[in-house]
Amino acid sequence: MAVATRSRRRARGALAALAVLAAAEASPARAACEAGREVLVGGLDQDADLLRLAGLAGAAPAGSEFLRRGGAQPVRLCAGGEGFGWVDRLRDAPAASGGWTVLPVRLDGVWSARAPIAENDGLLWQGRGVGTRLSAGAFARWGVLSAAAAPELAWQQNAWFATAPSPVPGSPFANPWYGAAYDVPQRFGAGPFWSASPGQSYVRVDAYGVGAGVSTENLWLGPGARTAILVTDAAPGFPHAFLGTSRPVDFGIGGVEVLAVWGRLDRSAHGGDVGHPAFSALAVGWEPRWVPGLHLGAARAFVETPASLRRHAFLSILETPWKGGVGDNPQDNQVATLWFRWVVPPAALELYGEWGKDDFPASFGALFRETERTQAWLLGMQKVGRALGRRVRVQLEAAHIGGGGYPDYEHGLGLGWTNGGQPLGSYAGPGGILTFVAVDLLGPTGRTGLFLERLERNSTVFDQQ
Repeated sequence: MAVATRSRRRARGALAALAVLAAAEASPARAACEAGREVLVGGLDQDADLLRLAGLAGAAPAGSEFLRRGGAQPVRLCAGGEGFGWVDRLRDAPAASGGWTVLPVRLDGVWSARAPIAENDGLLWQGRGVGTRLSAGAFARWGVLSAAAAPELAWQQNAWFATAPSPVPGSPFANPWYGAAYDVPQRFGAGPFWSASPGQSYVRVDAYGVGAGVSTENLWLGPGARTAILVTDAAPGFPHAFLGTSRPVDFGIGGVEVLAVWGRLDRSAHGGDVGHPAFSALAVGWEPRWVPGLHLGAARAFVETPASLRRHAFLSILETPWKGGVGDNPQDNQVATLWFRWVVPPAALELYGEWGKDDFPASFGALFRETERTQAWLLGMQKVGRALGRRVRVQLEAAHIGGGGYPDYEHGLGLGWTNGGQPLGSYAGPGGILTFVAVDLLGPTGRTGLFLERLERNSTVFDQQ
């Protein structure tokens, strides 16, 4: 009875906080530009990247970029923002009073000569050989209701390459370093295969400043442009319900945005049978009114065993941050992060970063005594300028996943940070070290550029050898 009582108190507290957010006025920080065209944009694709850069140059509102989703969604440009990159080619969103449109058909193709390449590829697993992904669908909205049906279909050649011995009996392609603790197989079987999913599909209601619904979209939690610590689109999207603010709202101290998510993850056929882990997350962003363009945020997310889903476990996001506290569930794994993003429109520049830790510290003091244990960090910047008569973007990003000799993302109960056999967080994986540099020319028909990436995987494993 005590557990159920705590659950009801947590639920009432969460709903009360959300009601306060809904009653607050829209944040004036989002009204930094005069409203222009409303366009339809996929939340994690190249067009979304364009709008992020447009926000640096004043052609679109500059938001926090902390809480992103993969489905098609209406986005308001700034008046006078025409001519930035290829924004003029973006299609207009259907009228808010009611309408629908067909989404562009998209075909992605990859080829790897020697070994798999893990990137932000969602449903597509880039094994050795050829891989393709096809997506199409439609978007519609009627007043407060919006929806998209955007299924995806992928085919992977999955050609042979030498693999390491597997530590999981009966699963010859399991991860050689972490086994079932981090379900990212070396190979998905011994031949070509198809995969399909509902993709970037959702149904949501947005009213009185609150958004709620169900979705299979990819989520992205964090300010990173190339990767993030908590959740990215390196794995397929998973079915989930969500509740949060539709837009930042103002408490007098600046704009605040909140998102809560509850979902169901998949395991691959090569990582051991532990059922379908449950996922939950709570993320908060804040733009202090005293520092224009500065966005601060924090999030915590949980992966839990199916057997642990007692009544109170659905509110794990409201647990005490210290292991062993009231309501603690021993069959879960937490990753928590702190974020910042600072946008300086006069310089067309942004700086951003993220710091996080895997699992709970034993106490407040232990957090500072063992700061490096299972920590991860990310730092990056983007700058938009002009060269050769065109807009130019320079991008730098670096990340280190896991520290103090301990990797992030892996857990002995089969609660590794994965979905469908691909990374739920950064594609760098446990012990990953990533450095990314890119230069792009933005033109009216698209983006042309070069990038250099150095990626080291499993550094904590090899350091312990």
